[in-house]
Amino acid sequence: MLSHDDSKIQDRKLILWARFHPDFSRDVLIPEIEANSIQYHVAPHLIDNFRKYRNAENCLYFIHGFAYADIPAGQEYEVVMRINEGIIDHNSVISCKAIVLCFFSEFKMQPIAYAWHGYHAGCLIQFPDGIPDLIQEMYEITEKKPIKITQEICLCTLETLEVNSGILDTVIVEDKGKSIMKITEEYIREQIQLLYSKDSNTGYAALKELQDASHEDCMVYTHLNEFFDMLENKNSFVRTRGLVLIAENAIWDEKGIIDRFFDSYLQHITDEKPITARQCIKLLPTIAKHKPELIKRMTETLRSADLSCYKESMQPLVKKDIEEALAQIQE
Repeated sequence: MLSHDDSKIQDRKLILWARFHPDFSRDVLIPEIEANSIQYHVAPHLIDNFRKYRNAENCLYFIHGFAYADIPAGQEYEVVMRINEGIIDHNSVISCKAIVLCFFSEFKMQPIAYAWHGYHAGCLIQFPDGIPDLIQEMYEITEKKPIKITQEICLCTLETLEVNSGILDTVIVEDKGKSIMKITEEYIREQIQLLYSKDSNTGYAALKELQDASHEDCMVYTHLNEFFDMLENKNSFVRTRGLVLIAENAIWDEKGIIDRFFDSYLQHITDEKPITARQCIKLLPTIAKHKPELIKRMTETLRSADLSCYKESMQPLVKKDIEEALAQIQE
């Protein structure tokens, strides 16, 4: 964990990626947060805090970028500005008090005590002196679909603004000393968007890029919540890509996100599409290798899987996959 106070002053920038339209917040988002809070047994004090502020004046719901620390609810900022590829647009800086009233998990949105360091998720922010016009430049969420970041907005304190010179988070990956590829957060977001492509070749190519990046470090892992969202997609290819990337990133899951939402993963052992189900089953040994605490849950689900939903010609194939997965998990 990295607390706000222990983080570097120049890093204390809360980056906003998208804003929820007030009507969508009222009709869809808030009811979902209420329902998820009950379903996932969120702590009562967090629910009470959310209910206290959910319809507060001069408030908007946002998707924020990767948190610079474990940022507590109640954190205040003093200025707002545009930020492009990690560089602050100093010509856009305006004085504007902002208070983060609540943070929410990105997958199955529900109140959390603080933003998780290195993750992007949701938040409810109040602007006591009025919502600044800059906010209108952001991508607006009016329906459930992947967001497209059009303009990032930065919140920070005057102290952070003074010492900040603009930093682009970049990872340099060396391929056996032969070539160097520059992987940025923007590149990863672009590849994630391509996972939804109707062109199978494009979607597969993006999947391979993200798989390779997942083997290098945890940059892709910070999008784990998005991969869980993909499991609910109507397109079976998208669901399969989500399953693959969750398994590939199990190695980085120190915060236990996979543990928390593993039931939604296990449901795809009997996915309506047998090809997706078979892929899910074959991926379980990978997860078991890095998450042994989940072995009991996965083996119980495998052994009790009802395969009657598949054609008789397909059932023996799925059954064999299950037997092989169980053998590998228990090695």
